[in-house]
Amino acid sequence: MFLALAAIVGAHGNIVQNNRMFWALQCFDNARMIGKTNAEIAEIVAEITTEFFTKTAAAKIVASVYTIAPSASITITWVATNKYFTNHGTTILSFLKVGASATELITVYPGSGALIPLSWTKIVVTNVSALAEGAFSLFVS
Repeated sequence: MFLALAAIVGAHGNIVQNNRMFWALQCFDNARMIGKTNAEIAEIVAEITTEFFTKTAAAKIVASVYTIAPSASITITWVATNKYFTNHGTTILSFLKVGASATELITVYPGSGALIPLSWTKIVVTNVSALAEGAFSLFVS
């Protein structure tokens, strides 16, 4: 029962982290609006923009990194197929295409990876460990 609660609290922690980023960007947008009438704020906004929001010539596509609570499962959509699912944690993870047979389950051990089969654009990732948090990365489109 506590493991289920831990999974819920872990998911809520990720939501709070995403909300903080949203609030920070919203405050920055407000500063941009105020900067239209205030030269000092416009100068600060310009400095922040050049430091953190400059566009690069060719953005490198990087894998999305996820953490998963003990004994938890998460569903990930828009998964890039024919790319690697990499287990960065110390737990055993498994993944399966949503709606597929359990016989097609792919198990990934710590420090290794597995190629995501074609047409597996929506998968369910499960942390097999009941004690430790897992970590993995994969490409999403």
